[in-house]
Amino acid sequence: MHPHVEYREGTTHAPARESVRVAAYNIERGRRLDAIVALWKTHRACYNDVILISEADLGMARSANRHVTREFATALGFGWAYASEFRELTKGNRGERRLPGTNTHALHGNAIVSRYPLQDIEVVQLPAFFDYRGRNMSREGNRIAVIADVCMPTWTLSVASTHLEAVSSPAERSVQLLAITDAMRARDRGQPIVIGGDMNTSCLNTRRLGRAMLRRPWLVVGYPPLTTLERHEPLFGEIAARGYDYVSANASGYTFHDRGYRARLDWLFVKNVADGGIRDAQIYREFDDRRRYSDHLPVSAVLSPGAGIE
Repeated sequence: MHPHVEYREGTTHAPARESVRVAAYNIERGRRLDAIVALWKTHRACYNDVILISEADLGMARSANRHVTREFATALGFGWAYASEFRELTKGNRGERRLPGTNTHALHGNAIVSRYPLQDIEVVQLPAFFDYRGRNMSREGNRIAVIADVCMPTWTLSVASTHLEAVSSPAERSVQLLAITDAMRARDRGQPIVIGGDMNTSCLNTRRLGRAMLRRPWLVVGYPPLTTLERHEPLFGEIAARGYDYVSANASGYTFHDRGYRARLDWLFVKNVADGGIRDAQIYREFDDRRRYSDHLPVSAVLSPGAGIE
């Protein structure tokens, strides 16, 4: 299925800055969009310049048939690029199918929301490892990354927003992430590069284990430390070998929470920024209430453009 792609420019004045803050947020369909926007506009998250969004609905009954990316970006006065990865064949999972209403567009995908103009927007199809057709939550399509150049007045940043396959093995997630780095290599001119989103780094082969994942001790008592993640998720070693920094760009802690299960699934991977050019990595704990916001927490970091490798 060819993805549905949209782009709109923002309405806010975008001044030249010495640094830029990039965030990644799995918005969980946007079912609680009004609360997310209200908090985003009033706390420290409002200082983000680029937001990499995953799990954004367009015309799904479960999110009131809203265009989640457009409404989120418009509330901030930002521009946006959206691409669908799935056309939903039902209203969603078992609980969502009980909700009132019917789907309109029935699309679900990823987005880049930016204070600054976007150029050279590209959609990259990732290697497919799971077919959702005929499943409980039946859908057509494929995992993707949305890529663009963010054009500041005096420098350029290249970003990719993605959501790696949830029903997958660690090796398969690594293959998908490396496909994104291949696409970024084609536009690498030495400018800072950020790949961000929900990487589903559960340390598990979720196709085989399913809910048995909850039996893993570190998932029951908390979430995997970075050393465990690096040992069980080959994508960290692979992306580090390609020059991406994930240590400086990410604060420590869980980013996903659901019914007592916590995990670190959301990441920023940064390339072409020298030592000291990545700072103030954060996880926004203010969003740590799934009933009001999302089952994921936003993550962010500041990049200093003067630290880009020429």
